[in-house]
Amino acid sequence: MEMVREDTYADLPSPRFLNSHLLMKHLPDDVRNKKIKVIYVLRNPKDVAVSYYNFMRTLPYSNFKGEWKNYVRPFSQGKYMYGSWMDYVLDWEQVKKDNPDLPVLTLFYEDIKEDQMREMRRICEFLDVKRTDDFLSKVRDNTTIASMSTRKKKDDSKIKVFRKGGVGDWKNWFTVAQNEWWDQLYQEKMADCPLQFKYTL
Repeated sequence: MEMVREDTYADLPSPRFLNSHLLMKHLPDDVRNKKIKVIYVLRNPKDVAVSYYNFMRTLPYSNFKGEWKNYVRPFSQGKYMYGSWMDYVLDWEQVKKDNPDLPVLTLFYEDIKEDQMREMRRICEFLDVKRTDDFLSKVRDNTTIASMSTRKKKDDSKIKVFRKGGVGDWKNWFTVAQNEWWDQLYQEKMADCPLQFKYTL
């Protein structure tokens, strides 16, 4: 939503599926006022850091040339687009706590990777739609990283959106010192956060 003008999606027929990385306070007021269903997808922060680092290096307009060794600390401090992952997650958790009647389905990327059919059934139940297992299997097959990468190449985009899409690649990037520093920071800042993340499968 944040990458296009509002008039490009405002008149789309209902039901609509809109994607955003924004905080609730930056979304249209109708999301809260009309209790629009929100599917909130989270990924473990270490893999997010690695994914975002590699994504930024492909953005032609970012001109990002930084090295990984100098990236983790500013990433944790929210120096890049969308701010701090920890602040972002805590903000959304507060929104859910303050608005218990707001329909929010929280999904974890790692759970989707572990059992996509199960998580898609949860989405169907949340959205109150009926889909056959055959339909869901086709969705699964068309949303692999390989399948989406092939389609993206046809778009002739210079931005590499899909890289690996796995779980645990952070182990190939974080040094022992970086990992220990991150874990300590996480314990301090996210102590009251009830969410539990999987860092490997």
